[in-house]
Amino acid sequence: MILAPGPRGRRGDRDARQRTFESHRTPLEHWVRVGDLRRRLAGRGVSVSTADAHVAQCALEREAVLLSRDAIFARIAEASELRLQRG
Repeated sequence: MILAPGPRGRRGDRDARQRTFESHRTPLEHWVRVGDLRRRLAGRGVSVSTADAHVAQCALEREAVLLSRDAIFARIAEASELRLQRG
């Protein structure tokens, strides 16, 4: 998962670009959990892509709140432990 600074042209962008963000490691066990999440969601009638399940699983593993306006994450949050804030 990569975090990036806001839109260009905003004051302070140069400082934001210079920050280093920690990446989320994704070993084989992570991908097994992604598959497990997709299976559990499918069992609840929610079909998600591997990419969307990966994003959700990263948030779950970090015990983080996912910020998204994407409707698929709202469906994932309703059917799992994912904490979502619609931004």
